[in-house]
Amino acid sequence: MTTIYLHIGLPKTGTSSIQSFLLDNREILLDKGFLYPLAGRPETCPFPQIRVGHHSLAHELTQAKNDLSNSPIWEEVQQEIKRIGSEKVIISAEYFTLILEADKISRLKNYLSEYETKIVIYLRRQDDYLTSLYCEQVKMGSESSTIQEFIEQNKAYGDYYNLLQMWRKLFGHENLIVKVYEKSQFKNGLINDFLNSIDFPLEASQMKYNSLSLSSNISQSRKATKIMRFLNQINGGNTPFQKRVKRKMVNLYHEVLSTENYLSNIIVKIPNFIVNDELISVQDRIDLLQKFAESNRRVAEDYLGRQNGQLFYSTL
Repeated sequence: MTTIYLHIGLPKTGTSSIQSFLLDNREILLDKGFLYPLAGRPETCPFPQIRVGHHSLAHELTQAKNDLSNSPIWEEVQQEIKRIGSEKVIISAEYFTLILEADKISRLKNYLSEYETKIVIYLRRQDDYLTSLYCEQVKMGSESSTIQEFIEQNKAYGDYYNLLQMWRKLFGHENLIVKVYEKSQFKNGLINDFLNSIDFPLEASQMKYNSLSLSSNISQSRKATKIMRFLNQINGGNTPFQKRVKRKMVNLYHEVLSTENYLSNIIVKIPNFIVNDELISVQDRIDLLQKFAESNRRVAEDYLGRQNGQLFYSTL
């Protein structure tokens, strides 16, 4: 039976770097019996960090009202798997973890019933995760609320025990590979840690990196995020004109984010009394982590076998 390693995120846990690395080394993977499908990726997307992952598959799952058997995107992946004949397949899209409906995960399970499916997921400390997710949404032009409002609206995504339970009920505890996104918990770096999790026989040093693999999807400064949020508020409508303006603004955001860009250097130097570089206070972080303390303890004990209940090692 073919094994599928379904890498589901979380978002903001180095997923673009992993996906870029896998795509760059596709031929080496194939030589060792691992297929990273070309199908299922949004090849027309203007942002390179999106094109390297199987985000079309995750998007299709959110859109499908019934099963996936009529999905041409998923069928294309099925055909590639059958044509190549690899015993192991890697599918990667972080937005699978933004699906919190059990019925949609059930559709995915039914569609993959002819495969042995392993779920690979990286968990990031919730204050860092939700803050990074917020910055990304602002950068993409889809978020104009304050970070406090965003966290309140999206705190369900930080309940990792509940998230894992939905996947566990359908795929089984033994098929969940739970990892922690912290440098101190990586086995010789993120890429090697991922390769170890899927039992790949080579080290990353024996393969090739490019600039996207090493540093993909770089986050903007906090001051830039605040300015972008303000611009998103101005351009928050849904008329055709406003949508065109929003697309142009998103393109401008990505230009500003360049590390060598003149505007980005100016934004960073804006005095704090005009635009403060703090998005979330230390006390807010402490309060947020306290809300998830029990969930994190259960994840550490049930999925990582840590009797002390410590999921994350880093401290504020």
